[in-house]
Amino acid sequence: MVKCVVLAGSSESSKEIALISSTSEYVTNKAFLEINGKPMIRYIISALEESEYVKEIVVVGPVDSLNNCLSNFTGTVVEEHESGKVLDNVIKGIQKINATENILVVTSDIPLITSKAIDDFVRSCNNKFDLFYPVIPKEQNNLRFPGVERTYVNLIDGNFTGGNIFYLNPQKIRPCYESVDRLIGQRKNPFRLAMNFGVGFLTQFLLGKLSLNQAEQKISQILNIKVKVIVSTHPELGIDIDKISDLKLAQEIISDEACV
Repeated sequence: MVKCVVLAGSSESSKEIALISSTSEYVTNKAFLEINGKPMIRYIISALEESEYVKEIVVVGPVDSLNNCLSNFTGTVVEEHESGKVLDNVIKGIQKINATENILVVTSDIPLITSKAIDDFVRSCNNKFDLFYPVIPKEQNNLRFPGVERTYVNLIDGNFTGGNIFYLNPQKIRPCYESVDRLIGQRKNPFRLAMNFGVGFLTQFLLGKLSLNQAEQKISQILNIKVKVIVSTHPELGIDIDKISDLKLAQEIISDEACV
């Protein structure tokens, strides 16, 4: 059983969110974008509550707005950090949840996530590593969501896109805060990410001669933690709502599933 922190802070600007929304409704936080009449975060919370492994949930974000849309939520809501930084919100969640063992961290913009995807990921994790991170093969993503646009990294093992769920050691956040904060800021740009790891790493990356194992080892070295990459068969872990086409895809899939 694991504790979970859900990140629902206002990390994007109002302008960025306006480009995603298909309505004229003024929304200042992606977590509250409506998908078929429900705020996006409710889909994430529902999947977590249905999980076999999640025993406690803390949501970090604007308390009043979250309490309004999560009326039946039995977990805890914590006010987001004034800095607006993802890591600061993770730390606030960890403090509230009083985590001493590895925890689950989930973003609030992956509405297609399912309890099965969560459970399969958790089953792949243990306490021998400080960070578990899922990657999804391009062919798996295209099979489940044909034509969807994602950012892929070309490795020896294949082309992969990253997920938005993490299993991490809460004791390791502060020691590698600056390095992780920088990587989070560059997460949508694989080239800039690779530049953080030295010329040799960057060269191998550009030539497509880097393996998942090598990436694990280098990231572990830079962050001074033990990192394990999990190749997932659940593309919904990585379908975050970054643009209006993502929102329309989520609306279509959720509507189709509701009709089944």
